[in-house]
Amino acid sequence: MPVIVRRVAKDYPLGITEYELREEREEPHFGQVGDDEFWVETLVDSHPEWVITARFFVGPGGMKLIGLSLSPKSFLPWPLVLTSEVVRKIQIDQLYRLAAKNHSVGEHFGIWFDVDLTEFHGRRRPGRSGRDDVWYAEVADRYVMLFAQSTTPTKLLAEQMYISASSARDVLSESRRRGLLTRPPVKGRPGGELTEKAKRLLREKHGE
Repeated sequence: MPVIVRRVAKDYPLGITEYELREEREEPHFGQVGDDEFWVETLVDSHPEWVITARFFVGPGGMKLIGLSLSPKSFLPWPLVLTSEVVRKIQIDQLYRLAAKNHSVGEHFGIWFDVDLTEFHGRRRPGRSGRDDVWYAEVADRYVMLFAQSTTPTKLLAEQMYISASSARDVLSESRRRGLLTRPPVKGRPGGELTEKAKRLLREKHGE
């Protein structure tokens, strides 16, 4: 991403942290890992120069904290020294609430696409979750509508699905691979139209 590269060179001589990168890309500070792990990151309230990342196991018994890590929000000033005071300020109950809140937004995602909620919780890579062509056709249809309204349709799609922009791009790529969404007229730019196959699938599902 050219904008980020220029900012790294100009404003971040020591590089950019993962937290700052997600801020630049306007990506969410949480996500799914594999089938049963969820992570969330936030700034330490009393020491916002530090980022705390919490990893949770998600199973039938609910969320269980399985890991914590602390890292600098920025590489400037450097080095940033971790102290016991910062560690003592970590509030485990707050992390549980934050994780539960962010994990639950998948309910909106599941209802919106009329799919089983377990499909959201369990998979990251497109094509591996058992989602059929209809599901991808609905994603493509929403993307086309957003493209007609905005110059950043992928970003908006990611926000509505509560996933990262990169994950949204993966889903759109899979939609194109399945012959449901055409490629944009200009390579590397947003765009594309529903294919006849996608339109047929949507008509069959919605009875239109």
